[in-house]
Amino acid sequence: MPDPRTSFEVSPCPNPPFRHARLHPALGPKATYSVVNIARWDSVEDWEATVRQHFVRTESNPNAPLQGPQIGSGPVAAHPSLYRVVHVTHEPATERS
Repeated sequence: MPDPRTSFEVSPCPNPPFRHARLHPALGPKATYSVVNIARWDSVEDWEATVRQHFVRTESNPNAPLQGPQIGSGPVAAHPSLYRVVHVTHEPATERS
């Protein structure tokens, strides 16, 4: 299995409302999550429909992780949530000679 901190194989999402994703692997072994996926969707309703279609709760606890599709050696455990971007800092432009 490839090192999740250095490589990912991502297939295109079949849902047109899905815009893009950025996978952020943890840099240390003690991180709560080894990978964080930050994705952009057209609407809350599109995101909710996709979560309902692809993820299931396997426990009665409403805070338990959702089980998703098989990726690599096992199913994905997910904690899907929606967030609003409140600030973006861009990298400074570099000069070219």
